[in-house]
Amino acid sequence: MKDTNSINSYLKIHEDHFLRNDIDTLRERLMSCSDSKWDSVRLLNLKEPLSILLVSLCAGIWGIDRFILGKKGTGILKLFVCQLGIIAGVVSFFFLLAQETVVWGIVCLVWFIVAELWWLVDVCLSIKFTKEYNYNRVIFILDL
Repeated sequence: MKDTNSINSYLKIHEDHFLRNDIDTLRERLMSCSDSKWDSVRLLNLKEPLSILLVSLCAGIWGIDRFILGKKGTGILKLFVCQLGIIAGVVSFFFLLAQETVVWGIVCLVWFIVAELWWLVDVCLSIKFTKEYNYNRVIFILDL
């Protein structure tokens, strides 16, 4: 059975799993939900933002961080772009050595830089993405 104290305790325990500005909205939604939905929310396994940060740092170049957060389409795109970016980075070195292939070397180098920037931006935003993912999962349960 839910009451104000149990909801506040839940939110206090899990405050690191949500964005700060979403806590009040969650509190209001949890206060007005049914007991069965409250039970479902309490039993929900939330993603750990720091774990996703580590995954993003170590394996984000393969899009695994995006797959974990349910973003399959951009996960596949990131896998493709970043892997080709790594290859382009290596190839750009050889293209830049020959005068007649400098333009291709620059194109490959730009591809490499874009891929690495995407990976770096995802690492920086992985905690925010995870907290948004957790919030959306709870809201999905409450909206059923």
